[in-house]
Amino acid sequence: MTHACNKLDEGKVQFDKNHFPEAISACQECIEFSIKAVFHFAEVKFPPEHTFMEENFKRVLQKIRKCTKQKDLERMYMISAFWSSMYGIAKYGCEKIGVGPERLFKKREAWFALLHAYEVYDQASNIYYDCAPEYYGKSSHVKTVLTPNFSLSDLKL
Repeated sequence: MTHACNKLDEGKVQFDKNHFPEAISACQECIEFSIKAVFHFAEVKFPPEHTFMEENFKRVLQKIRKCTKQKDLERMYMISAFWSSMYGIAKYGCEKIGVGPERLFKKREAWFALLHAYEVYDQASNIYYDCAPEYYGKSSHVKTVLTPNFSLSDLKL
């Protein structure tokens, strides 16, 4: 979860500097690291190609639901699928069209990426505190050790 938190903080820094494609890339990496952590908690191997199929996530959900009280776990899959499809465009733009990422992504998209990254990171942290043997079922009683350097209320359009 350390990598995920660092990427979330990096996304906010890039957002504040008006580097919107870089913010989106960092947010997508936060989402991926958070999802990888959830796979790890569920003892399901994350595929090496940096994406995963619905079937893999279904296996994760079946295991995670046994120990967590978290709701809307399926949103993590949707958010991850959505932003992983944007990752290459945020990094390289549309090369065949000849448009760089700085012309494609604006503040609103970066803001949206930060909201989603924050949501997935928070959800993964709560799953950890619900499912890790030393904390089992205590997400509502334990303050996350690694917290981003900002809160959702800091995100202004």
